[in-house]
Amino acid sequence: MEILPTINPHAPPSDPQAPPLSEISGFVILSYAIFYAVLFLGGGLGLVGGDAFGDNPAYLKPAAAIQHWQFSGVEVHQFWGVSYATAVLSTVTRIPLRPAFVILCVVASLASLMLCHRLWGGWVAAFGCLLSLDWFQRSLLGGAEPLFIALILASFLALRRGKWAWSAVFAALATVVRPYGVFALIGLGIQLLW
Repeated sequence: MEILPTINPHAPPSDPQAPPLSEISGFVILSYAIFYAVLFLGGGLGLVGGDAFGDNPAYLKPAAAIQHWQFSGVEVHQFWGVSYATAVLSTVTRIPLRPAFVILCVVASLASLMLCHRLWGGWVAAFGCLLSLDWFQRSLLGGAEPLFIALILASFLALRRGKWAWSAVFAALATVVRPYGVFALIGLGIQLLW
């Protein structure tokens, strides 16, 4: 009878040629700096976290309402997870809302990179963060996707480590950011029933 090797759930897939997290992080941060430099030289730095890009007004207006606890006239267009996180970050650090929103997106993007590296290794993390212009835009100009992906990946990593409660908490938080997070909760429930 052949004994199959056990897989360590705490270690990412090992590939001796895969780049380590430190190299990938450095390259991603350098890429982000180049992206900001190109925006600055092209005169588009006003897009950063501003009302001119994507759904940013739908996140910044509720964040301002949450921060001042004045909700009259605020129309709901998006889920408010990013708005709550932005308002909390702005209140705790005393940074204005727009920079707090961008900082939240960049930090969530880097957290997604780290979690992706832990889950699937260096190549997947590198290609996932560097090959998509949409990811760059959402990470550096603002959007809900970096926070959503970070929460979903945290849920997957907690599940891989057998921490079901934490996995459910992260998936539930993801549903507050994007409604598609409910599918992670459904998947967790099916897995538990199975």
